[in-house]
Amino acid sequence: MEISISVVFLITIITVIGIVMAFVLIAYNAFVKRIIKEKKLQYQKEIQHQKDLLIQNIEIQENERERIAKLLHDEVGNKLNILSVWLGNPDTWDGKKLKEVVATQIPSLIESTRTISHRLYPVNFEEFGFVFSVENLIQTVESSLNLSLIHI
Repeated sequence: MEISISVVFLITIITVIGIVMAFVLIAYNAFVKRIIKEKKLQYQKEIQHQKDLLIQNIEIQENERERIAKLLHDEVGNKLNILSVWLGNPDTWDGKKLKEVVATQIPSLIESTRTISHRLYPVNFEEFGFVFSVENLIQTVESSLNLSLIHI
């Protein structure tokens, strides 16, 4: 009788341990699936963030190209058209007015070109370097938008 009670007790303990192990494995499996799901979601959010940054960067570049095109058209293009008209008109070739127009338009063209080039490549880059310029930009953004950016 004692042997049969011991066998029943041993079978009961093995069954309980088996049930506990099955529960632990099921819980562990659910935990791992949840972690994987969260990692996938985090990865998808990171990919979307990268796409958004890329789109924003492209939009900024397109806006900058449009701005440069307008500057070139409005500043340099108009002055070159004026010179072209004056130089293309044979009636003005012998006059003092042609020399006066050319003499005033050429320095104006040079100044317009210089202004556009300085707008494209800020003096801070040349004098102080990229890092200083970015830090200066960060300080400007922080103060104007009440943001706190992390300086690395």
